[in-house]
Amino acid sequence: MIFSVPDCWSDSLHQHKLYFDTRVRRNLARFGAHLTKNELKFVTANLPKIRDGAESDFRFLQEEYEELTKRFKLATRKKSKDALASIFDYDTFSKKHRRDWCAYKLCQKIKSLTCPYCNLAYNAVLFRGKDGLLRPSLDHFLDKSNYPMFALSLGNLIPSCHHCNSTLKGITDFFLEEHLNPLNSVENIQFSLNVSAREVRANLKLLESAEVVLDAVTACHKTVRSLKTFALTERYQFLSDEIKSIAKFMADGPTDPALKTIHRAMALRGVDEINYKDRILGKMIMDFAKKYIQE
Repeated sequence: MIFSVPDCWSDSLHQHKLYFDTRVRRNLARFGAHLTKNELKFVTANLPKIRDGAESDFRFLQEEYEELTKRFKLATRKKSKDALASIFDYDTFSKKHRRDWCAYKLCQKIKSLTCPYCNLAYNAVLFRGKDGLLRPSLDHFLDKSNYPMFALSLGNLIPSCHHCNSTLKGITDFFLEEHLNPLNSVENIQFSLNVSAREVRANLKLLESAEVVLDAVTACHKTVRSLKTFALTERYQFLSDEIKSIAKFMADGPTDPALKTIHRAMALRGVDEINYKDRILGKMIMDFAKKYIQE
């Protein structure tokens, strides 16, 4: 996770609540009989928390649910999982042809325009007429195949690029292997090059062999796993030529005070503390600015 978006779905809460309440209660009437009485009671009692909760809530609920079902036979577990998948029906929500509230309408209200896991791809949303044509992936932080109870929970949906969601995360179980969560975690990854700003200003040629470094601000196992799972160091190193050109322009600033303001604006490429989540490489540019632009 490169940046956090705790307000990601703040504009969607009302519409999603209406959809969730209508759809899930209808599905409970249809598929609830496939759950045991205790399961049905548990799910019904916890619907508000399932709908409105965050990762910590989901972990607590999942642990309670596993305690409730720990003596189930494999066949019963499968039957329950299938029933929960039908009750919290993400497949219908994700279809392109829905015309009221759906994944495409939800993604129109995203608070950041780039993938929070990598900051390397845009969260583009396009419609063709009333049908969805293109949208970012919605990563289920706790995957819906293992944790179907949270398949429609806004607090479990992370807008992300295909590379992060499908290619890299894949089937990694974030319940068992904790990672930084863009909806809840504090930003903890910072960018630099393996040469100091002072050395670069004295000799710009040092940038020719420099490597991009992504470090944890505070030591944290979630950060280590996030860097590895999403191959962040390797992906940014792949862009090293462009990244080093950004650093070089920042470091090679004018000495004339009258030109420094102009240089700073050009070096930042329109990125600032407010919009960096909406720009490719935005977080990196902000980190580099603190190191390489002379005030």
